[in-house]
Amino acid sequence: MFSDIDSACFGLEFDPSHLVLLHIDYIAALKAFIDKVFRVHAKDLRVDRDRLDKVGIMAPSSEWTTPVMPGYGDVDWGRLVGVLVDGGYSGPINIEMEHKKLEGNPDQNMDSIAMSGRYLRSFVPKTAA
Repeated sequence: MFSDIDSACFGLEFDPSHLVLLHIDYIAALKAFIDKVFRVHAKDLRVDRDRLDKVGIMAPSSEWTTPVMPGYGDVDWGRLVGVLVDGGYSGPINIEMEHKKLEGNPDQNMDSIAMSGRYLRSFVPKTAA
């Protein structure tokens, strides 16, 4: 698509949780397209391998995955942020709050977002923050 649309204004919003769902190596994908990443979504996904073994990938993903805040799922945020920093990414990392057990009231949502921010900042060098 990037050869068909040759524009510096055409890029990607990278959400590793979507690639976890698709069983795609999100680190390899990020490395391959780091120059085209405009924004990163910080949302994690937990895959229940035992449940997946019972229902298979053709079952609705809600039967074998749970969206969670960064650090509670299968994304290795240390490696991911390392690739971003090494690749010269300077755009935003937007926290996408989608953690059913921690949603419910505005105060709890704000606490969860603050926790996610602290967690993610632990991987970003101060010079890049």
